[in-house]
Amino acid sequence: MVFERNTIQVLPGEYRLRALKSIAETMASGGVALVSCRSRIPGEGQDKFPLPLDRDEIDGFVRAGLKDEGFIAWDDEQEPPVPHFFACYRRSAKANSWLLYGISGFLCD
Repeated sequence: MVFERNTIQVLPGEYRLRALKSIAETMASGGVALVSCRSRIPGEGQDKFPLPLDRDEIDGFVRAGLKDEGFIAWDDEQEPPVPHFFACYRRSAKANSWLLYGISGFLCD
């Protein structure tokens, strides 16, 4: 299992895309990635750190070969509220990966 929390959002441009791809590539068959980050509307919020992700950017995990198992967009309780994404992605499992599913399945199902 990979837990990505706020690391990607400090990376600009191409480095961000490489990080998403690298995380997906290092995951074991049947592995799960839980991703928590600040979110933004495309084209907005690109001028100060942290650099929140828009939906197209976080969907880079899917483009890197992972399956979207669950996605939530939510606002925290700060004043003003800060938008966030929480997502669960899974790498395709091989036939004998039932143990990995048993350990991580409750997180995404």
